[in-house]
Amino acid sequence: MDDSLFCEYSVKPDRGDPRYKKKKVLFILLYIGVFIFPVLSALLIPLLLPYVVQFAAVAALAVFFLVFFTWRRCFPEYEYELMGGYLSFSVIYHGRSRREFFSTRLADAILIAPMNDVWRDKIRDEKPEAEYVGTFYPDREDVYFMIFRDESDKKCVFYFNADERIMKIFRRTCGRTYLR
Repeated sequence: MDDSLFCEYSVKPDRGDPRYKKKKVLFILLYIGVFIFPVLSALLIPLLLPYVVQFAAVAALAVFFLVFFTWRRCFPEYEYELMGGYLSFSVIYHGRSRREFFSTRLADAILIAPMNDVWRDKIRDEKPEAEYVGTFYPDREDVYFMIFRDESDKKCVFYFNADERIMKIFRRTCGRTYLR
């Protein structure tokens, strides 16, 4: 296998990104609310007063499961993998769980181009049915897009960050669809 056609690229948000700080604060407020509401309800309703400890235990268990399943969403990371003529896009949450959104052959690409004023209208002209965003900052200059057909033959657009190694592979494998 040609190792020069293999590339793995990972994109993380900047440290201190206000969007994710806000998300963390909202999750913490949710956790506090899920715990406080049942306990406060049991304290304020005289009929439920003898069951405050049970309410607190159930609320603590609910918060534990809520944290377990939601806190990782505060730490996403995008990963693109080019291997054997296929491009895969996955989201990794908190470095532990991976969710693959799509995998497509590079030969199915209709257009690969930078996100600039020249090519932005082409996305509108193609009318993609699905959109995959693999970048945290779409306004940066290293953002590209790829229009392709998926396995169900619908047009999709994928926005991604690109480094020189990925662009080199695109030039080698998709010369007629890759535009600079």
